[in-house]
Amino acid sequence: MNIIEQLLSNGGTYEEKKAIIDGLDIDTLYLISTKHGDIKSMIDKCCNGDDLRIINEFRVGNDWNSEFLGVYINCPKLLAHYSVLGDSTDTEVAEYFDVFFRRGMYSSNDNRLGLSVSYSAAEKMEAMRSILLQCVYNKFSEDAQREKVIRRLNDYKIINPILDKWYRKYNLWYVDSWTIGRSKACLDAYHTAQKNLSAYIEDNWMMLQDKTNEELIVIYTKVFGDAFNKDLKERGW
Repeated sequence: MNIIEQLLSNGGTYEEKKAIIDGLDIDTLYLISTKHGDIKSMIDKCCNGDDLRIINEFRVGNDWNSEFLGVYINCPKLLAHYSVLGDSTDTEVAEYFDVFFRRGMYSSNDNRLGLSVSYSAAEKMEAMRSILLQCVYNKFSEDAQREKVIRRLNDYKIINPILDKWYRKYNLWYVDSWTIGRSKACLDAYHTAQKNLSAYIEDNWMMLQDKTNEELIVIYTKVFGDAFNKDLKERGW
């Protein structure tokens, strides 16, 4: 079993897998960086087919003018993704993965700002470590699992029909910040109910995660409607 297979196996906790990654030396990280097929498969499994975006907790760079942002997998060849920071603006670059992680220093000025960017061999291997850390975080950490569930619970296919129903019911298309009276109160109550529904999902995701879409629609409709009516009543309507 290679390192990637070990990290993706169900044996061991997130903390134990993170400790394994933290303990990898530069030579081992370089060897892993050459396994393009394994890396693409790992990212595909840990990101549900999406490209890998590294969060701030694991983000590293060259301690000068660049941060390593992730890996694009939905293209013919893997692409390393990094930022270039200028004096007043910044840009992002996609470089062939095998070029970026080639043994030795990486150097390029092929970016919109024309700035020179370089990563030492050690800095590149820390970028490789960040890829592994993000993949393991996505697949095994409780925070990532919570975020994944909440994203599903906030699916626009579930929520938008509910919002549209109330929008149409009170003709809120024609209401803006200059409107007064009951119509403006309805618009404000609508926005309050939206925030209330989002907070409800955040607070009750564990209870909601096993519900079907049909059950969620019933629950969300009641939560939204109760919040809307309560806010409208408090505004005197």
